[in-house]
Amino acid sequence: MSERVLQRLKSGDRVPHFECLDIDGKVFSDQDLMGKRTVLFFYPAAYSPGCTKEICEFRDRKEVFAQLGYELVGISPDAPAKIRAWQSDYRTDFRMLADPSKTVHKLFGLTKFIHPMSLLGNGRSRSTFVIEPDGTLSQAMYSVNSMNHTSQLIAALQSTQPSR
Repeated sequence: MSERVLQRLKSGDRVPHFECLDIDGKVFSDQDLMGKRTVLFFYPAAYSPGCTKEICEFRDRKEVFAQLGYELVGISPDAPAKIRAWQSDYRTDFRMLADPSKTVHKLFGLTKFIHPMSLLGNGRSRSTFVIEPDGTLSQAMYSVNSMNHTSQLIAALQSTQPSR
């Protein structure tokens, strides 16, 4: 494992090369992000209270992200079947990725994992990356709080939009 894998990413960094499966078993890679503005959000576990709140907020505000020009992609260490069931139960329709080996998590600098039900924290793997069409990060947000994350993210994205 290279030294780069263990470091947190920051604004201006390139998205690391990765491949993983989506919940339908299709390969998804960093190349699928090229040419698009994407919000890639990592969450600790499907069906946990914080993650359910977070995914529902992304679902409910999907149109706001779309109006700002961003696609949503979620990723967790859960198995594809669990994520698919969770996505169906909460009626979300954005791309969801499975990373049971946590390989992609580590490439994005998420090296410490706290059980999502722990009273000791909000899960360090709950992090969000804003990816620009050229594959660079415009934002790297680590250890975000599920309680107000989408509002803060939307405000940050709106502040970078050109005036109309």
